Amino acid sequence: MKPGYNLQVASSNQFVIAYDIFSNPTDTRTLIPFLESIQTLDLFKYIGADAGYGSEENYQTVVDTFDKVPLIPYGMYHKEKSKKYASNPKHRHNWDYHGSEDHYTDLDGVRFSFSHYSTWNDKNSFERQFKVYKADVEQQNEKLD
Repeated sequence: MKPGYNLQVASSNQFVIAYDIFSNPTDTRTLIPFLESIQTLDLFKYIGADAGYGSEENYQTVVDTFDKVPLIPYGMYHKEKSKKYASNPKHRHNWDYHGSEDHYTDLDGVRFSFSHYSTWNDKNSFERQFKVYKADVEQQNEKLD
């Protein structure tokens, strides 16, 4: 069961400076409206929060709209730091990246070259662009032989 309400509290030097209650149960979707409700936000340079608030939309809004520095880890931060994740050869983060040619090489030596950009809109109409990489067909066929 999810809670019906989400209490948000902002503090500075262990003093509560703002609070609000939202009907949205996820922290990711409450950060922006909560920051908009804080009347003393102009006094601060940094916005700090836990990974539950980490999203591209939140980072972009904190920087572009509020002109603040976000100190918010992204959602996969802790998982990526685990030994199990870091040793898994299927995760792209463990492959070698060659920036000058914009391609990855996986642990089996297969090269994945940049193919195209893909655009995705979330349910709040926030648009994200992703780079899509595809395995080079010649190398993939050589590995199969």
